Amino acid sequence: MTQKKHKDLEDFDDTLEDDLYDFKPTPPPLYMKDPSEGGPVGWLAVAGAFLLQFCTMGYLSTWNVFEEHYNHVTLTDSNPAAVRWIGSFQLFFTFALSFHAAKLADAGYFQHVVMSGSGLFLISLFLLSFVAEEQFGLVFLCQGIGMGIGVGLVFVPTSTIALAYFRRWRGLALGIVMSGTAFGGMIFPPILRSLILHHGLGGAIRVTSYIVLAALIIATGLLIIPLRTDRDKLPLPQLPLLQYSTDICYISAGISTCLAMLVIFFPSMYMELLGVERGADPVTSFNSGIVSSLTGLMGGVFLGFISDMYGIWNVMIPVSGGLALTLFTMCAVQGPKSLIAHSIFYGFFSGAWLSLMITALSSLATKVEEMGTRVGLVLTGSSFFALFSFGLQDALLGTRFNWAAPSFFSGFLFLGVTGLALLSRAKLGAAKALTSERKRYIKGIFYIL
Repeated sequence: MTQKKHKDLEDFDDTLEDDLYDFKPTPPPLYMKDPSEGGPVGWLAVAGAFLLQFCTMGYLSTWNVFEEHYNHVTLTDSNPAAVRWIGSFQLFFTFALSFHAAKLADAGYFQHVVMSGSGLFLISLFLLSFVAEEQFGLVFLCQGIGMGIGVGLVFVPTSTIALAYFRRWRGLALGIVMSGTAFGGMIFPPILRSLILHHGLGGAIRVTSYIVLAALIIATGLLIIPLRTDRDKLPLPQLPLLQYSTDICYISAGISTCLAMLVIFFPSMYMELLGVERGADPVTSFNSGIVSSLTGLMGGVFLGFISDMYGIWNVMIPVSGGLALTLFTMCAVQGPKSLIAHSIFYGFFSGAWLSLMITALSSLATKVEEMGTRVGLVLTGSSFFALFSFGLQDALLGTRFNWAAPSFFSGFLFLGVTGLALLSRAKLGAAKALTSERKRYIKGIFYIL
């Protein structure tokens, strides 16, 4: 009789986690489950998503090169503030379409969304190379709207397709995918600037367009191979706003992402100008952006791996704090050495922050088909903060280059982001403790019976 009771108890332990879900009004988030990994098929998806991030989001890292050329050569009749709105809208559309693209991808239309976005991005890039001087409207249409919408259709689906195959190594997988952006920031800006000197802006864009075309062909091939072809098209995922509004972890993560979008791109946009203003030569100032992209690549992969070992929220807190510190100290840069040192730390922490946040948001989903919707909803909301981030930083910086004002503002704002990460970590810890207590309680009742 005793042996039978012990055997029943062991069988109960194996299924208790699933039985416990019946006592909850909604299923538990994915971080509480432990399914199998993606294997070779999943890593093919990671490789394809990496290449797509490289040739789309990575290409957007060339904006500083474009802006400099527009202000001094091809759009001299336009106000520099108006030129900056091209980059602002490009960044805005990158995140504004995340929710719609994610919902379509979650419903099984991944190929359609990614192929459409990639095609639009490439066509807009080719058309941009034929725009004549002083045609601000056409530049805005091709680069600010066309390329921005193209990236917006690609960004979240290429992130969540990798997450769909991994749970245990989700942080590492997404870190590799997002490092494609940093890799593009290392490759495209110096190539574009060098080509402009020899072939002009139009010729330089066409040459880089062929690089983008080759990468897109390889990437789409890698992503088509691992797709589950037997999966039927699903209805568009529901948007349970009431459920989301009661999820404190999700709400705090969403608010922190919106706040971060106001300031996280500030150093990357002004690093070169800061270096020139503080005594560094133009070459060193330009190379500081490449150094930042290199350390961003390493930070995204390394900290993504660490998050899989120690927990995503346990890593998010020190990363957010480290990024806040680098923003505080940006105004203290003096000369080339401190500029490169600041670029190293800023790239390392900022390169990991967005991928860690996407992983954290996706981990709160209750099913795989909901991951993209959760991530996309937050990024779409944060797109409006990204749209006005350039104007806000310009206003704080002023015409006399008061670096202390935007530096302190960004640092204090990211301290708030760190505090919200602490709140999410505390709420998740309380939820896990409650789950463990219920498990012990139910086991005790079963053992007595």
